[in-house]
Formats: sequence, C-alpha cells, structure tokens
Amino acid sequence: MEIIDRRMVAHLKKVARGETLFRAGDRFDSVFAAWTGFFKTVIGSNPGREQVTGFQMCGDLLGLGGIDTGRLKVDAIALENSQVCVVPLKARGFSSSSVLSRMSREEIGSYLGLKLETVSRTFSKFQESGLLFVQQRQIQITDPVGLQNLLADAAV
Repeated sequence: MEIIDRRMVAHLKKVARGETLFRAGDRFDSVFAAWTGFFKTVIGSNPGREQVTGFQMCGDLLGLGGIDTGRLKVDAIALENSQVCVVPLKARGFSSSSVLSRMSREEIGSYLGLKLETVSRTFSKFQESGLLFVQQRQIQITDPVGLQNLLADAAV
C-alpha cells in the first residue's frame, strides 16, 4: 500500500463538513478518491436551488466527469469532515497527450449516438486541422490549446 500511495497519490486533502472540494467549471487535472467521509455532487439548476447528482463515500471516485472536456461539471461538497486522496491522472502513468483507444470507432459512435461515418469524419477533420494525429487506434493531441478552444466554443 505504501508503494501505491507514493506513486499515485499526490497528497491527502482534508475537506471540512459543508466545504466544497471542487466546483463546476474548475480545471480537471486530478481524480479524487474518498478516503474518509461522505460527499454529494450537485449541479445548479435554478438560482438558489441545486440538483443532487450523486453521493460518494469511502472508496468512491470524484471528478471523473471532467475528463472529456477538461472542466469539472459538478460541485462536490463534503457532508461530514472528510479526506480525499488527490491522484493526478499523469501520476498513474498515463500520457497527457496520447492515448491508445481501446474502443472501436463503431463503439465510440454507439456511445455518443453517432454513425461510424460521423466519428471517422470528425477524426479526419481534427487531423486535417492539426489538432490530432490519428493512426488506427493511436490518438496523439498535437495542438492541445486549439483543441481546448474548440471544446470551449462548442460548450457555449
């Protein structure tokens, strides 16, 4: 366990009851594993109202929702005095700019509700624009700033 802690966990963070671990819109750069305590995740629906999207307890992961856009989508609030392990994804041995996709383009399309042709055209368009280099299932981000700008424009 000590080896795992030193290699994967950047640090243990205390979060007091009622305190926010992260907010929607914060930059995604780590995953949080609840070590002790309980959390709720919420999105703001109307001013002054919140929609609870989940409850997390010891052993559960928080913050994965931001992996696709680079921004977190919910607020995470401690329901009691809690602690989380902060795990930067890069510390897990993953590249921050390259991935070997385990999913086929058909599976990606099925997941997103798109046709295979749309997925293939999108990868081709991103490659022609210099945002990605795609060779079969190997995907390399060649222009992270450009890709981030494209995602930010699409979210508006």
